[in-house]
Formats: sequence, C-alpha cells, structure tokens
Amino acid sequence: MRTIHRVSALTGLLDEMQSELGRSQIDNAQRLAAELAGELESWRFDLMHIPPEERSRYQAPNGYWYTKQEAACA
Repeated sequence: MRTIHRVSALTGLLDEMQSELGRSQIDNAQRLAAELAGELESWRFDLMHIPPEERSRYQAPNGYWYTKQEAACA
C-alpha cells in the first residue's frame, strides 16, 4: 500500500476514535486505538522488510485488543 493511502487510512481511524471519545464511547474508542496500533505495527514491519510469516515473534501484545466475551470473563 502506498504511503499516502496508509496515512489517509490512519488519519480516518484517528478521526473516528476522536469522535467516539467525544460521544463518551470508550469501548469503541479503545477498539479503534487497538486497530490503529495494529496498523502502525504492520506498517513498521513492512518498512523493516519483515515478511508476514515471521512477524509473530516480533509482535507486541496489544492490551486493548479484546472482545466483549473476553471482557465478561475477566
């Protein structure tokens, strides 16, 4: 994906997250923040030329990437 398209996609996610925060939709904002972090991490791996099949050993756990079922079990 070209840089301008990635920056545009990330900007859109950030705008949506800010909108959710403005409406006090914290769960949605956290989901969007996790998605944004995942996209940035993927972009970083692309820039470092790490192939997708090798990325799992370098990926950091994302504490906000959860589902409602996982939250209910906690």
